[in-house]
Amino acid sequence: MIPEEGYYQPEVFHWNGGNELTPELAFMKRKVIPFLLNHPYPGPFRLPVNAKAEGIYPDYFEVVTKPMDLTTVKARLDNNYYSELASCVADIQQVRTP
Repeated sequence: MIPEEGYYQPEVFHWNGGNELTPELAFMKRKVIPFLLNHPYPGPFRLPVNAKAEGIYPDYFEVVTKPMDLTTVKARLDNNYYSELASCVADIQQVRTP
C-alpha cells in the first residue's frame, strides 16, 4: 500500500502494552541506538523517508515495501515494543537493506 502522505511511520506501541526490556534490549537502547543516531553515515535513515518531499513518490514504496528508520527503532525501545533482541536487530538490519 502506498501512503498518500508520502511517508510511512511503523507502529511504535505494542498491541499488548509491551514488555519490560531485557538486559540486551536495555543495552541497545542505552548504547547502540544513540551511537547509530549520532554517527554521520546513517543520516538518511534517521527518520522515516518522506518520498514526496524527496521527489521519489510513489516509486519508493514500490521498492521499499516495509520501511524502517532508526528513530522508529528508538521509539520502539522507548515504548518497550520489542520482547526479544532478535526483533530489534531485524529492524536495524532492515534499515540498511532494501
